[in-house]
Amino acid sequence: MPFLQDDQKQRVNYMRFPSLSDESLIVNNFLAIETCQVSLKDIGALIGPQAAGKSIIAKLFYFFRSYLRDTFFEFVPSIDDRRVFNKSKADEFYELFVGSDDEAYSFKIEYYFGEHFVSVVKAK
Repeated sequence: MPFLQDDQKQRVNYMRFPSLSDESLIVNNFLAIETCQVSLKDIGALIGPQAAGKSIIAKLFYFFRSYLRDTFFEFVPSIDDRRVFNKSKADEFYELFVGSDDEAYSFKIEYYFGEHFVSVVKAK
């Protein structure tokens, strides 16, 4: 693991990430999940019948947490580069979750991490 330069240390110390207990997810009409609101501070385990959406919830938390991590630590110098970055993340999301069934339904997902917010909305 490479050592951080002094300017990088200052940048990392300056960014204050909320604790995982500040992480929540609201899902509407996505894959097996009709509606769901989950806060990590409220749960220790997801329990439910097979194919109810437990793994989807866990994967969504992982995806959005990774998205924010990459957003903070990737150097994106211009708006055009930001668009390319966001397009690549959108492609990754659809590849992981939606696949070729993207015309079948509309959905809305909201992810909150402290003061940060990410939303994915698909209309028919």
